Amino acid sequence: MDVPDDAFTQLSVGSWVVVHDLLATPSLNGAHGVVDEFQAEKGRYVVEFANGSRKLIHGKNLKPSQEFESKKSDPLKTGESGDLAKISGLTNATALNGRVCRVQAPKGADRYDVKLPDGTVKAIKGSNLSVLPSPGTAVTSSNLVEGAMVQRGPSWIWEDQDGGKHCLGRVLHFNTETGWATVQWSNGMRNCYRIGMNSKNDLEHADPFKHEESYLEALKKGKEAIKRCHLQRSFAYPCGVKHSHVDFFDIRDEVCEAFGGHKHGQRVQAGGMQAVMIGVALLDDDLDLFSPFYHVDGRDGASVFADQELFKKLTVIGRQKVREAKPGRVFADNRELLEIAKEVTPTFQYVMAPNSLMHGQLERYDIRDEICLRVGGFKHGQVVKEGDTKSVVIGVRLVNGVPTLFFHVDGQPGAGRFTDLEKKNFTVVGSRAVEEAPDDFFQTPAPSAELRDLATTLQCTFGYPCGTRLPHFAKFDIRDHVCEAVGGFRHGQKVRDHRGNCAVVAGVRLHDDVPTLFFHLDGSPGAGKYARYHLVRHKFNVIGSAALQEVSASDPLFRHAGKSEKNFMKKMMDEFLSAFASHAGQSTREFDPDFEYDYTFRYLQKSLDPAYFDIRDEVCEGVGGFKHGDVVYLVGMDRQAVVIGVRPDRRGTPHLWMHVEGAPGAGIFQEQDFIRRTCSVVGRQEVKEFEDPEPRAFSSEFVQGIQPTFRYPQGVKGRTKLEFFDVRDEVCLHVSGCRHGEKVKFGEVKAVAIGVKLEGIVPTMFFHVLKPVAAPGAGVFENLDLMRPHIKSLGIDTVEEVTEERFRQGWAPPKPCRASSSASSSESDSESDASSQKSESSFQDPIRHRAQVHSEEEMLGDAVLLRLSSCSAAIKQVLLNSAELAECRRDVVDANCEVTPEWANGAVLLAPLTEEKASEAQLQLRPYHVVAFKGDEGRVKAALSTLPCRQRPRIRERSDLGCSAAADVPDQEQDLEEVDSEAESVAQDL
Repeated sequence: MDVPDDAFTQLSVGSWVVVHDLLATPSLNGAHGVVDEFQAEKGRYVVEFANGSRKLIHGKNLKPSQEFESKKSDPLKTGESGDLAKISGLTNATALNGRVCRVQAPKGADRYDVKLPDGTVKAIKGSNLSVLPSPGTAVTSSNLVEGAMVQRGPSWIWEDQDGGKHCLGRVLHFNTETGWATVQWSNGMRNCYRIGMNSKNDLEHADPFKHEESYLEALKKGKEAIKRCHLQRSFAYPCGVKHSHVDFFDIRDEVCEAFGGHKHGQRVQAGGMQAVMIGVALLDDDLDLFSPFYHVDGRDGASVFADQELFKKLTVIGRQKVREAKPGRVFADNRELLEIAKEVTPTFQYVMAPNSLMHGQLERYDIRDEICLRVGGFKHGQVVKEGDTKSVVIGVRLVNGVPTLFFHVDGQPGAGRFTDLEKKNFTVVGSRAVEEAPDDFFQTPAPSAELRDLATTLQCTFGYPCGTRLPHFAKFDIRDHVCEAVGGFRHGQKVRDHRGNCAVVAGVRLHDDVPTLFFHLDGSPGAGKYARYHLVRHKFNVIGSAALQEVSASDPLFRHAGKSEKNFMKKMMDEFLSAFASHAGQSTREFDPDFEYDYTFRYLQKSLDPAYFDIRDEVCEGVGGFKHGDVVYLVGMDRQAVVIGVRPDRRGTPHLWMHVEGAPGAGIFQEQDFIRRTCSVVGRQEVKEFEDPEPRAFSSEFVQGIQPTFRYPQGVKGRTKLEFFDVRDEVCLHVSGCRHGEKVKFGEVKAVAIGVKLEGIVPTMFFHVLKPVAAPGAGVFENLDLMRPHIKSLGIDTVEEVTEERFRQGWAPPKPCRASSSASSSESDSESDASSQKSESSFQDPIRHRAQVHSEEEMLGDAVLLRLSSCSAAIKQVLLNSAELAECRRDVVDANCEVTPEWANGAVLLAPLTEEKASEAQLQLRPYHVVAFKGDEGRVKAALSTLPCRQRPRIRERSDLGCSAAADVPDQEQDLEEVDSEAESVAQDL
């Protein structure tokens, strides 16, 4: 006899159930699961089981689980304000079942006012409220409740299985006999964790109310406020255009629409391309960068749109059901791993050095097939491949007590591990014999008989600083046959070491009674020796020669010689702490606002743009605490930097610039006051002024063979025109080292190579900048030859040719998608990225460049004279320091002019102007005047609009210097607040 549907108990979302009386799939009978949702139209429940599977089951085949009956919280009887509770058992407002709330106050006999994470308040019966454990308490068998929300706890040893700190998971199953609980994390991963087993508690109770409240608040603020912990990546799907792997995506409508404007499963198209929206996921596991992922028809899996212009043109054409993929294989869960750990017997010795032999060490691994297969799925010696990268399997060793499979990636110095092994799409492509590392692998070989004999015949006659921090005077043997016999190089040879740094061979001297070759690393105060030189020597390459100047023992460089480095550092730290405690807020010397800097010394910035610096000792010491040419040891970075001079940053604030060893040029530190107090001068270095390199010469045959056939817009500042470029690989490679369509990165700048075009008679490579600000067309890098060693290739992209019709219709440049990774900086996080100062000054549009070499009369004709209603110090401060006007000020300085020259009577010049031309134009400048280009007038207004209303000036008069420089042409008095729309339109035109 059939039983009516309403005879079955109403099950709430999140409640534990057990399956019974299934006929089609009897294997599920007796299985425990959690109710995930109720589909009213089908009258069935979606139940999630401990193995991750989800089934649609009729209510008549489900009943409340008795396994958690004793663990279920009692109904609220004497709730206190602030208690967390879960709503269940409601028959009318069923949508509230499973929601977490915070108890506020009793209301009536058996009701309580409860607050939901969205801020709404409901009156709920106490019998429908279950008190939740206090957040932060360890999860134990006595306080584990059905569907408990948890996070990593006090005994956590599982790295980032949970997705990172503050990420939440839900308990799917708890085995009371073993003491292990299965948890589904918000990043899609599922594994089991210890609940009191051997007195270990891997989990603690989370605060789901606060978590949801934070998520809803982030949604209101926008996608930039959404963090990793807010995502619920529960949908498994292939990820990657080629060689895809299974990843997890957040498919909630509000999240998908916030990042991509489309819902999960919606089909979109643009042109002849169609795709389906999958969901939102991380672009990089190490960064909180998220992006919408789409599966383009014909591709292996989901990916992001690199062409943002194409992304904007997507239109919805329908919706489809997306089939979920099977999650990546977990070779052994955590419980199995700890059991395997008892069996691991490491016997095979191998080098563990995933990045550098300098920090490598010998470790032992268990290479038995049964252990390697159970832990990671591969055997010792197997060669696996993903994409173009091959690795050989080494073996298993314990990391924090957890068995981990190690691999040696081809090209790396030693073995390492993959933290995302379950996502790797490895294919076994062969096997390789792996040689065991000897015990003395890292030990310096014993000196040969020839070296021992050489030690008695050394002729150390060349005086030179010895020591990389506090150098002392020493003498070296610089004879060629001696240096080559000891270290393989000759005195004065310049080499590039295994890390890419440059060093000059100083000579040979005894170290621990053994002849040792010493090198002077660029930026160091003296010569030193390489640790484990015998392991890295084969990677050294001779790149030139340099003459080392002999020094005497009386050189001031040796004023710290003989001092204990430990005592010296302790004294320096004590002095810093004393100074910091006495005046923590003490800053650098402040110069008078009218102080004139003498920018005369030309040197490369980190962006490889040459700039002028003030190198006077009193100025450098006043701004940053060090002199030009001082070699400063950077505490905490274990590196050295040479002081260049003083120059303003992008906001116009003077800073002391330093060239850190290994960097392409000079940069600034945001914490300069901290640097001056914690770091010390360890030497002096002669800094050579930058000289422009000789232009490259091309043969007449090569120039005549240029074939410009590819049409593409040219121009980087508003004005573009359609030009033809030669895009053949052999031509592009010869001119720039890049291919047509190759995406490149330099610092924070990303660009794509377009092609070669003749500028006059010189073949020139053009690039289209994509980041940090997309240019309207192609331009040239001013210092391409200097940049080339520091340019990183990001792969080849397809560049579409632009027809005349498309160009006339308003062609828009491609924009970059969010970066999936970021290059690691050679400096510490405290150093401001001077490469961010790589602005359009180094990326030139030949159209604009020709405008810059026009006569000053023509330049003056494109300028305006603005008369402000007032000229207070605050207004001058904005004009001289506003980021909006940084480029204007920089253009003035680059033109060898001044922003506030003495002859201008206090006026601010934001366009290049000399006293001679101002006199010829009969300009009567006053402190309330501002000279700027017409196109920069909007920037001036935008900068002034940052002032408070009472301090904000109005533009009383506006004179077009092109018509009559001396004539005052009154303009209608305007309030800056009323011209915001005008400023915005000007910015759009720019």
